[in-house]
Amino acid sequence: MNKKTIAAAAFAGALLTGALPRLALAEDARVVPTEGMVYSTHSNAIGECPALDWHVVVGPNKSLSGFVSQSGMKDIWRVNGTYTGTGDHRFHLDAKEMGGAQRTGTVEGQVQPNGALAMTLGNLSGPSPCADKTVYIRWFRNGNAYDVNNGSAPGGSGGVG
Repeated sequence: MNKKTIAAAAFAGALLTGALPRLALAEDARVVPTEGMVYSTHSNAIGECPALDWHVVVGPNKSLSGFVSQSGMKDIWRVNGTYTGTGDHRFHLDAKEMGGAQRTGTVEGQVQPNGALAMTLGNLSGPSPCADKTVYIRWFRNGNAYDVNNGSAPGGSGGVG
């Protein structure tokens, strides 16, 4: 058999067994945010960057709002932004510290194909041990825990890189 015949037979077999639709849907297995959803998670302290607690609500027109706190709610940042939805699964948050020095910053994030969440903290208007750090968080989808052996974040666990 030539390579074209083998490829055609493999494609036909996959189509008949239903393997192709499952493969095509694998990328879409990531949960698409819808209005009213609440995302709440915790990233552990790594080095000088303290633990961060995240609470973000999905609003109308692909909007996001909520807060990020650090040091046991000692410092709280209000966040607002948007997300792209399906496709690249990215989001952007503008952050402003409530009280204190009232620093500002941004968070650029993306849900990775393996279900991990990667968020880069940047554009901070004042000193911070988290400046330009990327926070990797184990994320969940389809009721299954994120697999650290399937394209995991550096170090294989949630934390800051």
